Amino acid sequence: MTDMTLAPALLPELLRTYRADVPLRLWDHGKWSDVEKFLALIGGGAVLNLCGRLRLWGSNDLFSGIVINVNVLPPTIHGGRVIVRAGADPSFNANCTVEQLVDGSFDHNELALCVLSTIDLSRIIPCDLEITVVAPIPPGASLGTSAALGVAIERAFLGNAHDSLKIAERALFAEKEVAGKNTGRQDHDAAANGSHCDVWTPAIMIEMTSLWEATVTSTPIGSNIASWLKNTVVTYLGSHDSSDIHQALMAELEGDSAAAEVKLTRIRQTAELARKALAEDSTELFSQACQALLDAQRGLSQALIGGRSHVLIETARHFDGVSCVPGAGGNGGSLISCFPSREQAEGFVSEAQKAGSYRFYEVEYPGLNHH
Repeated sequence: MTDMTLAPALLPELLRTYRADVPLRLWDHGKWSDVEKFLALIGGGAVLNLCGRLRLWGSNDLFSGIVINVNVLPPTIHGGRVIVRAGADPSFNANCTVEQLVDGSFDHNELALCVLSTIDLSRIIPCDLEITVVAPIPPGASLGTSAALGVAIERAFLGNAHDSLKIAERALFAEKEVAGKNTGRQDHDAAANGSHCDVWTPAIMIEMTSLWEATVTSTPIGSNIASWLKNTVVTYLGSHDSSDIHQALMAELEGDSAAAEVKLTRIRQTAELARKALAEDSTELFSQACQALLDAQRGLSQALIGGRSHVLIETARHFDGVSCVPGAGGNGGSLISCFPSREQAEGFVSEAQKAGSYRFYEVEYPGLNHH
């Protein structure tokens, strides 16, 4: 398990504003094998994921992930006041004092405060902290928003050159041990790796023997697959609660551990298929890996791919696209699809708009700009 000694915030005396822009986890072959309860059952997990930043489809906005801005202000009350404002998700709004962060008397249901409590703020007591959270997509999109929030806070205070593995595990510790949430680790690793100052690929392979013992390996992406990824569409279907889906799946698998092991091993194997596709820079193998992930999700539980996702997957296929239902799946969340050309991606968006009221995003992947 990572060393959870309080890390001192990098706060030079004359600098009063700190910022981090952390990408979201997108493609996630091997998902569910990173959940602590399932790790023990299958003897270790493997997830290959890609992270990215979003903007509304067709807009000229800057691509962004979860953006944290920290303003250090003169003190107004003893011990410093902490205000967290999250316009994209008011449920992340929070406030307390620095003293409460230090002594643990803050509301542990507030994830942002749980993360802040892992940081040594002694250098800025009694200053006030005003923290704003801006997200390109609403929460509950199955893109690891909560994990990215935690990583973004750690990044803003500790610096973007800080070791990605430690940043990820600090954010994971805050979410799991301080906030008491049921979570895996892949979202944190993707967000931390993608926000590192010298990131050169959005793809990482996470191989773990336990929740706290993992090897994270950056995985190159060749020009063939990169050309498809440039034409990625994220279709936002609506918010959902991934924790509820976690609980429901655990209950569904509880009765037959042998069958659960087979299903989870099958989904873990899709990570190796995706890694092979990237190693060979084969769009055909990448398509097969995406289909294998969809099949394994359906095999794990019929509830993991909703009816609207199924229709959109078929629509994407009509335009030669391949798709992934990221995160926990279920109803709501998002669908990720990529296409051989921009024209085919636009054709998919146009056709999908006829089928329902969706919000569409395009993606910029860290490290792919040179392709």
